[in-house]
Amino acid sequence: MQERRTFELRLPRKVRTYEQIPWAELLPPEDVTAWLTVDREGKRLVVAPADAVPDDAVNDAEANDRQSADDRGHVVRTGARQTIAAQIRADIGPLLQELAGLGYQVVASAYTPKRFGNWVVDLRGPSAFRMCKDRSQFLVIADRRVMEQAGLWRSFDDPEEFAHSVLAWVAG
Repeated sequence: MQERRTFELRLPRKVRTYEQIPWAELLPPEDVTAWLTVDREGKRLVVAPADAVPDDAVNDAEANDRQSADDRGHVVRTGARQTIAAQIRADIGPLLQELAGLGYQVVASAYTPKRFGNWVVDLRGPSAFRMCKDRSQFLVIADRRVMEQAGLWRSFDDPEEFAHSVLAWVAG
């Protein structure tokens, strides 16, 4: 069964008229990813050619985790110009800024308001890991042994304690 969807095309630069749209530039090459977002819950497709990144730039952690996010209908964004949901920014915006200063980049994020406001954020930098909020508890998901040694193999109720612990681990 087909369902009606909205479609959003994000152009690489502003245009004033239909004739100014750079149609020839909009189809990404075959060896890139992260330029198409499917929002199943919102019934929306977003095409953003400027967000494309080379296939080999997508790390193994993101590739392994992509299916779990997509299959549950989350809004998943990947790519160089990551769009972070407002609720994720409200919860951990300053932490994400500090992580960016330490060389980490958000490569994917998902926010599900109808599922307790849960979210996930995948990061890549000196190491790759996932942060998530699940029913108001904050977690880091990475190699269990590493997380246990860092004291992060647990959930956090306090976002400030969570941010402090994550920063101590990545800086450490």
